[in-house]
Amino acid sequence: MALFRNARPQEPLIVSITGVRMGHHIVGVIGSHPGPFLEMAAKVGITGGAYALTTDAGAVSRLQAAAAAHGVLVDAGPLASPLPLPDASFDLALVDDRVPRDGAHASSVALFTEILRVLRRGGRIIVAVPAPAGAFTGLFGLTSKPPDVQPLLDQLRKAGFTAARLLASRGGVGYLEAARPM
Repeated sequence: MALFRNARPQEPLIVSITGVRMGHHIVGVIGSHPGPFLEMAAKVGITGGAYALTTDAGAVSRLQAAAAAHGVLVDAGPLASPLPLPDASFDLALVDDRVPRDGAHASSVALFTEILRVLRRGGRIIVAVPAPAGAFTGLFGLTSKPPDVQPLLDQLRKAGFTAARLLASRGGVGYLEAARPM
């Protein structure tokens, strides 16, 4: 239709939620569905940077293949303790809390503390959490019952983050946001 010919393309939901921009440096703890992180990496472009932490070496190679197929540049490595990243080097972190963790990062507080270290002052963390089992996903992907996020909000605050809150709940996923203090 001619009416929509000049309409702006809509940004992916994760890009809208996070506010990621070209030139940002992002880090992600991702699982078997790297799509949201790859959408963010596409937004930061080659003037920014994207680093993904995954559960094992096999996941690293699968992620790199997915990034190449998506046409984005992503460095990747296994999730280790301490994180193999320099201090204050990222603007934004995405943590998929559905990712199983073991070892030193089995505790969310330990992982959040490490992410706090690698974020610049004023940097933000977004944590994706699943909606409760049996939650109804209605029209437009809105869930009828948001996930119980209070324990994670408390863990973010314990790790040193401020302004922790539930940012959005959509499509069976809740998104928490917190900031590294200035």
